[in-house]
Amino acid sequence: MHQVVANQLLAGDPPETWQAVQRLDGLGYDWHNIMHMIASLVTEDVYRALNERRQARSCRLCPPAERAARRLATTGNSSLDEA
Repeated sequence: MHQVVANQLLAGDPPETWQAVQRLDGLGYDWHNIMHMIASLVTEDVYRALNERRQARSCRLCPPAERAARRLATTGNSSLDEA
């Protein structure tokens, strides 16, 4: 998953990934923890896609990721279950 996130950042696709990284960095999180936070969102989407037998959102971050980043800043919980 580290590589998936790294690939998204290098490609700039989706731009929301870099925006989320910048936001979390601005909140004082270190790079390794940011990578894990972003990877957890990708992992959740892939897991749900497999369980629902649907295609993943191309491992793209989307509005739920932004809500998760905001929730993390206020509560410390970034789970998509509450998105």
